[in-house]
Amino acid sequence: YMLMILMQTAEKVEREDSSFSSVSFVNKETLRGKTALIEATRNGHLLAVRLLLNWHADVNYVTTLHRKSALAWARQLRVDGDVVAELQIASNVLRDIKDLFISISLGRV
Repeated sequence: YMLMILMQTAEKVEREDSSFSSVSFVNKETLRGKTALIEATRNGHLLAVRLLLNWHADVNYVTTLHRKSALAWARQLRVDGDVVAELQIASNVLRDIKDLFISISLGRV
């Protein structure tokens, strides 16, 4: 079922965006303002969320249309707590890495 959701999302993006490529679709926004990660999140599919994060889906991507990230959707729709936790962990890791790179570039580490 998880793969079906991913394939449907990829097909929507492919139809809507002529620059589609099999690698980059995970961070593409459809005309409806959703990414594959947001769709997986909204439907509470933990395994799909994990898979997309492993494929480098941007957990902090805020859509142009709805101005929400996957984590914002998860909280608003009160999806499964495990999905929220997975997104929160990914978001925290990215924030920590960014802070580390800033510290290194400023010579603080």
